[in-house]
Amino acid sequence: MRNATVFAGAALWSVLASSVSFAAEDAKTRPSEQMGAATKITLEIKDTDIGKIIDTIAKEMGYPGVVMEKDAGQGVKGTCCVKNKPAWECLVEIFKKHNLTLGNGGIGSDPRKLHIYPAGNTEFTYSPNGPFLVRMWQKPVGTTLNHPGRQPVSVWFVAEPRLQWSCTRIEANEQKNAKGEACDVIGFELVPGGGIQLNKATQPWPGLRSLAIKADMEVVTEMAQASLPSLAGLKRPHVVKDSKGNELFTFEGIKKDGRMMRVAFSFPSTDESSGVAQGGWGNSTEEALERLAGVKVSIVGKNGKYRAPTIAHEGNGKRMSVTFSYSSNGFRQFGGPQNMKLTFAKPVKKATQKLAFQLKTGL
Repeated sequence: MRNATVFAGAALWSVLASSVSFAAEDAKTRPSEQMGAATKITLEIKDTDIGKIIDTIAKEMGYPGVVMEKDAGQGVKGTCCVKNKPAWECLVEIFKKHNLTLGNGGIGSDPRKLHIYPAGNTEFTYSPNGPFLVRMWQKPVGTTLNHPGRQPVSVWFVAEPRLQWSCTRIEANEQKNAKGEACDVIGFELVPGGGIQLNKATQPWPGLRSLAIKADMEVVTEMAQASLPSLAGLKRPHVVKDSKGNELFTFEGIKKDGRMMRVAFSFPSTDESSGVAQGGWGNSTEEALERLAGVKVSIVGKNGKYRAPTIAHEGNGKRMSVTFSYSSNGFRQFGGPQNMKLTFAKPVKKATQKLAFQLKTGL
């Protein structure tokens, strides 16, 4: 018989078998009003390290912390006095004032955190809208890049980390080149899972003075979420159920495989895809799983210790089997299975947000 954790009722509470020595925590349904809107910031901080100001705002948004990369605002003091202001608008104001920007982390960094870099001589253009932010930069007019994987312009879509989303439609309109003439030099396409990437950028690059983007974003407005605060002492497989008694996910166990330690779980899914996302390269493998399988999963250790996993997933049309793999040394840094916390979130309801982003550069 499978040991089970059951979540029931509007608030989702847990009923555990007597042989289990822990209680599931953070088991709840997150309501729609918390999911689809921007985080609002009310803050009054004066003459304070700029990194601390950004960290305060980022944690309100759901980031576990901020990494101020080399030469990014070290020793710089700042002030932030706002009331009920959208978080991205607060950060964009700080970026512009202190010549900073955001980006992905480097190899070995924690991709869950907000990474801040010096902007240098690059002009970044931003357009925040609710919980979303679009950031653009471009090469000088006339640039030609003789490389199939490189573009003279970058347009990056970022969402607050608490948000689960996918794009279902996107278009680029009202384009004007560096001379202010109407043009059609940039285009987008959707990738599996609802991600967005460039599919066109004219070369030699004529420059963009302005650009309007319209996008339909499918946003998870309510999700069922459950956490196993310890992965030790569980009878395997251990089933976690939702409020209707249906399986939410199943913890299959932890096993040693050569030099690797693998944490396995599975959940009902009609997906038939399979693949591997390599951890440790500064990009979130958990985000890749979220894009492909629609679930948000994290594993942290003692004191919130995080290690980037390599994630393998395989679906057969009925179930999705997933393994989070770590090196033996990386696994030890968690502090043992008794200190490992697994959090699993699955969409319950979704809604489409029609958004517009207006980008005006300095050309």
